[in-house]
Amino acid sequence: MANTLLYFVLMTVFLLFSVFKIWWETANKRRAYTTKEWLDKAFESGAALLNSYRVR
Repeated sequence: MANTLLYFVLMTVFLLFSVFKIWWETANKRRAYTTKEWLDKAFESGAALLNSYRVR
């Protein structure tokens, strides 16, 4: 019985935190980039190019 109760409590907390995180990010309009957009941003900054030309 104790194992079932512990499992139920842990799953409830996990679900509440998951729902809260989704609600928080939706309310704050956090931008989710696609892989292509993320790569474009990385190469526009020049950081990715600089890292590829390091002296080895």
